[in-house]
Amino acid sequence: MTISTMQNFDLLERVGEVLKERGNLANRSIAWHCHLTTLTYAAARAVVEAGGRLYISECNAATTKQSALSGLKDLGVPFYTGAHAAVKVLAHKPEIISDTGFVLTETYLRSGGGAPGAGISAACETTADGIGRLRDLRAMAALNIPVININEGELKSAIDNFHRVGDGLIEALQIATGRESLPGNLIVVVGYGRVGSGCAQYLKGIGAQVKVIEADPLRALKAHYDGFAVTSRLEALAKAEVVVTATGRPGLWQENFFEEARDGMVVINVGHDREEVAPALWEKKAKKIEVVNEVLKRYTFDSNRSGEKCLYLATGGNPANIALLTGSFEPTYIHLATELLTWEYLFQEAENLPAGELTLPRRVEEEVSSLALQALGYNNESVF
Repeated sequence: MTISTMQNFDLLERVGEVLKERGNLANRSIAWHCHLTTLTYAAARAVVEAGGRLYISECNAATTKQSALSGLKDLGVPFYTGAHAAVKVLAHKPEIISDTGFVLTETYLRSGGGAPGAGISAACETTADGIGRLRDLRAMAALNIPVININEGELKSAIDNFHRVGDGLIEALQIATGRESLPGNLIVVVGYGRVGSGCAQYLKGIGAQVKVIEADPLRALKAHYDGFAVTSRLEALAKAEVVVTATGRPGLWQENFFEEARDGMVVINVGHDREEVAPALWEKKAKKIEVVNEVLKRYTFDSNRSGEKCLYLATGGNPANIALLTGSFEPTYIHLATELLTWEYLFQEAENLPAGELTLPRRVEEEVSSLALQALGYNNESVF
């Protein structure tokens, strides 16, 4: 399975031109909590050229690229890193929030954010973890602004989550292991949502033996009919050569896993939350830690069964495809284009939207898809 790698995929430039022509972002302010990479810099440039005012906070220090910070500085975009980045961004009193992990939105709401008209008028969220936190707040009746769920939109789910992460995982594993392919290796994918299913399909495409751990019976059944054996945690830890975590939820890796895991196992996370694999627990339990390469660390543990064993953790538990910027950039550009056009939609419609979680309007995804097809070299005649 492959995706295209065109070097002239000018989707964000096209989106920027559309936004500039329509003028709906001119002098409007957006707080953006995101990974600070060269790709998000390209999206920020499109917004600034369309007249928008951005205030950006870092969502993960391990994925921040210095080149992106330099670019944002040249654009005149205020950005903040570190523990208090969210508070500093909100101090600019933006009109809307675009979130990764629901950090900005939750900070705003828990600080006493008022109803639309009294401050921030709307928000959007791009991750499964963030949507889970959104729903927790909704259950407590604390969600009093409209929040668009971009994560479960068709484009984010089918292209960005499935293809971008799957493609990026393969390259990240190749960098970590120094191997071009992994034929016959037993790789277990934990979680069979869109991210996990994409990883499983891409791993199958390079010849790996792939099994899946999935607690949800519907997703487990889907994994079976997609051609993957569903395995247990104990079997996976005892036999897998590589474990890919893709649930996006913290606390997946438990203390007893170190004893149960196969000696030499590589663990690589592609979920949003690095706490999924509890890197601090690895640091605490290990008696020796060694750097193997720029991606991988070897952790040596005392074992009741074998005396000692070594396990390997990639990118410190951070989402590997983002930390390494691996895989094609096209799906990420499609996702970022969706974010930008969602902001425009919110500026136009926020006062008419009810508070709570909202689905992504189809008109936004249709416009992004049309622009992406054009960037890929298609036109209306060739497509329709």
